[in-house]
Amino acid sequence: MRNLFASLLAAALVAAPGCKKQDAETPARPASPPKADAAAAETWLRLHFVGWQPLAASNAAPKLQQVFALPDSKALRDETLDKLASSLPGLLFLPTNAVTTNHAALLRPLLEDLGRTEMFFELRGQGGRVASWSLALQLDDTRAKLWQTNLRQTLAPVWQLAATAGKNPGWGGRRAGVEGTMNFAQVGAWAVLGFAAQSSAWTELVEKISTTGRPIEAAKDYWLKADVNLPRLAPFTPFAGWFANLPQAQLTVSGKDEYLRTVVRLLHPQPLKLEYQPWNVPTNTIREPLNSFTAWRGIADWLASREGIKKLRLDPVPNELFLWAQEETPYQSFAAWPANNASNQIPKFTARLAELFNQDLAAFKLGKIVYQTNNQAVWQGLPIIVPAVQVAPEPGDRGWALGLFPSIVTTNPFPAELLAQLNRPNLIYYDWEVTEFRLLQWRLLAQLNRMTVFAPENFVSETTGMRWQRLAAPLLGNTVTEALLTAPAEMQIIRKSHLGLTGFELTLLEKWLSAPEFPRFHFNFSPPANTAAPPAPPKP
Repeated sequence: MRNLFASLLAAALVAAPGCKKQDAETPARPASPPKADAAAAETWLRLHFVGWQPLAASNAAPKLQQVFALPDSKALRDETLDKLASSLPGLLFLPTNAVTTNHAALLRPLLEDLGRTEMFFELRGQGGRVASWSLALQLDDTRAKLWQTNLRQTLAPVWQLAATAGKNPGWGGRRAGVEGTMNFAQVGAWAVLGFAAQSSAWTELVEKISTTGRPIEAAKDYWLKADVNLPRLAPFTPFAGWFANLPQAQLTVSGKDEYLRTVVRLLHPQPLKLEYQPWNVPTNTIREPLNSFTAWRGIADWLASREGIKKLRLDPVPNELFLWAQEETPYQSFAAWPANNASNQIPKFTARLAELFNQDLAAFKLGKIVYQTNNQAVWQGLPIIVPAVQVAPEPGDRGWALGLFPSIVTTNPFPAELLAQLNRPNLIYYDWEVTEFRLLQWRLLAQLNRMTVFAPENFVSETTGMRWQRLAAPLLGNTVTEALLTAPAEMQIIRKSHLGLTGFELTLLEKWLSAPEFPRFHFNFSPPANTAAPPAPPKP
């Protein structure tokens, strides 16, 4: 958990650099005062974490504690912090070609404190650029002095720093070409580091701690709390453009028995116009044994706005989507959605798919999409999996089903317990999984993606994150996520889990942490170059 918090902080800083950098060869000179922006600075991100140290002492969330007690958890954490130490000089506006001390060696010891004790972080923006960021850590005197000394030694070669007078020891200064000041202060039990361009956020934070003894009110019923301005941060993420009129988000994570309870409130600027009918679950198609099940409704308008969906010319555009996976083999992942006159539409749908994709598939030697006489659109030529769209065995010829691998045909009915979970009028999304098994499936699908799409010589062996996932998986049980429309302009997402993340999210996390560009967001499944011989394909 600690390495994840450190990664999120670094990613937040990377997201919107917004400040002009100076080349190393340019002589340092005092920068002119920043110009006022017409728009007032606003909070983009505010995060408060009570700290891993007190949580570990409380024996809360025992499954979580078992996962982070694994030796490979420490190995992943150390590897992540090593990468962060190497990337932080750029975030502190330090030119890489300057003759300075070893930045990473000075910064790496400090990162041990991120997430260990109570911490508060705030990012403010103004006019589409970062106006300030502030980090407050609760540290003892020895650790606070280490932060003060190491940071000053790191910055001093290019920043004009001067000690600050008063009761809060520290320093502050400017750098030529950077529109803002870097500051540090030891305020009681808190070490406060911040960058301020067109905002007084750092000064306000120091004054608040000096007055109240804390940067934020003490947590009462949560471990982690975050306020996220999604409309402002979205342009700096890989998901820009996916959603229009993004909401404000408020996240809290707390513990309940052996589980984590995650709650996200999405506060939209306008009432949501979600039109949906009672659930129409394809119970003839979805059969036991299951290790995951997802139901999602009210999605037609969003799907209809996606260019890729428009090209498919679906009739109708689905307003419901169901996803599930079976236990028997790792590649049994499926989807189903409604369609008019499904049997007669398959040939036309196959032709559209072939027109859209076959030329590119041939160029990359990834097979082709063909129509088969048993009324299926099949993607031929891939190793192991055989993706196919066919008519769902539901009454009325009104549904399609997609599978990556032939389904296990059984007479075991759809679980009544899952069907009962959907019996709520304001439920928009429901997801259940056995995370141990679902994580394994996503890991193997990711490896298959590497083998299929990328050259064998670029295949990478098991990363530290993969090894951690493999050893952590047996400790992970059920994860349940629900999204409910709680008001015309508000949606609430509630999750009960052992680790806070689903198998798919844990797979994306590993891709991010192992990416060469980390901490920048990078969800391309392409592995780093590796000249070693590729390992044998994973066994089912």
